Amino acid sequence: MMVGGCGRQYRMGTSLGFIFNDEGVMVSLDHSNILSPENSRVLNSHLLAVVCGVDKFQCQGLIHFLQLKRFQLEEGRRASAAEASKWLADHLTCNPCSDYALSVEVLIAGWDNESGPALYHVHAQGRMCSRPAIGSGIAAHGCAYLSPRDSSDFRSPRFLSKRGSGKSVRYNMSVTEAIELARDALCRAALLVPESRKFCSVFHVGSDGVKHVLVDYDIGEWQKKYLREEADERVKSYIYY
Repeated sequence: MMVGGCGRQYRMGTSLGFIFNDEGVMVSLDHSNILSPENSRVLNSHLLAVVCGVDKFQCQGLIHFLQLKRFQLEEGRRASAAEASKWLADHLTCNPCSDYALSVEVLIAGWDNESGPALYHVHAQGRMCSRPAIGSGIAAHGCAYLSPRDSSDFRSPRFLSKRGSGKSVRYNMSVTEAIELARDALCRAALLVPESRKFCSVFHVGSDGVKHVLVDYDIGEWQKKYLREEADERVKSYIYY
């Protein structure tokens, strides 16, 4: 998807993340490069950033800024997800559309030993929010399948529904189940955009740090299988009717 901003054209990337029980944050994203997603960066051992809505050169510049070297020099420690998000939001507010598209979105996932998992979304205008499930780009539609019934407490044992898939984010789900759910939600959202990138990767941000748990999954193959299964279900429903 191409979107305008500051008189230029930008390719919209796709990413989504959700917090599940006390295991951490699961983040999925689409990308073009094999083995090295060009729109993501591990900022420190327990902090991940994913950039959407800019070209690769501006993505590199934004990620370089998010290395937070100045913050680490001033504070003498690594930044938390909340601090990194506030740092970026302030930068975008003070420099509106200086180098980035109006559509730039950054998803920041982290783990703090005191507060546990954290997930933030920062928009081009400096708007910043934290939710149990967040999508950037077309994956905002994917979060319709990760809709919290009780967003006041992501540790609540109540379900987070994934409509129409037979799956859900639940309090006691395993890491493997969370990986599959993150993959499926992103690949399903990508059906809405024919120009979506070819591969899906999934990261787990937990107490042990950032882990690349699913590498270069073929989005097209998943979609073919999904559409075949959907067609089969329609045929079965028609025959039953």
